[in-house]
Order: sequence, then C-alpha cells, then structure tokens
Amino acid sequence: MPIARPGSGSVTQIYEGTDGGARRARGSRLAVTLVIVAVSAIFGGVGTALWVPEKEFEIPDYTNSDRARIRARWREAMEIVFNPRPGPGGKVAKVGFLFEYSLHPRDREEVDRRIASNWHSVRSRNLLELMSRTPAQLRNKDDLDDLADDLVDAMNDALFADGIAEIDRIHWQQIMVQ
Repeated sequence: MPIARPGSGSVTQIYEGTDGGARRARGSRLAVTLVIVAVSAIFGGVGTALWVPEKEFEIPDYTNSDRARIRARWREAMEIVFNPRPGPGGKVAKVGFLFEYSLHPRDREEVDRRIASNWHSVRSRNLLELMSRTPAQLRNKDDLDDLADDLVDAMNDALFADGIAEIDRIHWQQIMVQ
C-alpha cells in the first residue's frame, strides 16, 4: 500500500489502493441489476401487448340521428344602419355581421330556403334589438358579446323555432358609431 507524502503521487492512486476494488464490485452489481430490471420490463411490456386480447369498440352510426350536424356560414353579411338609444357618444351606428349555424345535412335546402325567405323579418328583429343599445354599449367588448348573444337568440326564434337548425354565433364584420 502506497504511503501518501506531499508531492509524491496523486490522491487517486492512494484512493484506488485502499478500497477501489470493493467500490467497483458494488457498482458492477448495481449495473447488472439495473440491466436485468430494464430487460424484464421491456419483455413484460411486449408480453402484455402480445397476450392480452385487443378490445373491440363499436362506433355508432350517426348519419340518421340528430348528432350528425354540420356547421355552415350564411353567404351574405347582414348590414344594418340604425339610430342607437339616446346617450352620449353618437347618433348613427352601422353594424355588419355574418352568422354560423348548425344543421343536419338532410335539412340543408329547407334551412337555406327559410333564411332567404325570412331575411327581412330577421333583419327587422335585429334592428329592434340594436336600437335598444346605447352608443357606449356598442363600443364595449363585454356589451358587444351580450348583444351578439341576444341577436343569436332573436334569429333562432325567428327562423328555427322548431329546432331544424340553430344559429351558433355571429362574426362581426364592422361596427361603426358616429
């Protein structure tokens, strides 16, 4: 066993001489144990995938049910010029928006016919809803969200009271208050 003297050899030589063999033996046993655990886990996972039967799922057919709805957007924007409720900030306002609706594919022609034939009635209802707002409400985002919900409800009542389709939301194209 070497003796450590100042300037004679390195500390690693002294460390290896004392118990390096025992530490290497423990490290190699640990490595072998980890390799065995890893290999068993891999083969255990593969075995599970190979021997467990695959579960079969039945996918329901929604083609004839109410769940098979599609989304559509009406082709033209509704633009309305109106006088808002008296209040500070403006005497004339103009809004324009598109709307999205959901429907069953088999009802597409009927829904399009209803929207086209009742366009002026829906526009009139929306005008009344818009005229009840102040100019300040037409400039505030939260109030615009409430207005959009109210317009959606009014259009659903006017067009689709029987539930054949449903207007989901509107997309503002322009909002101008002067």
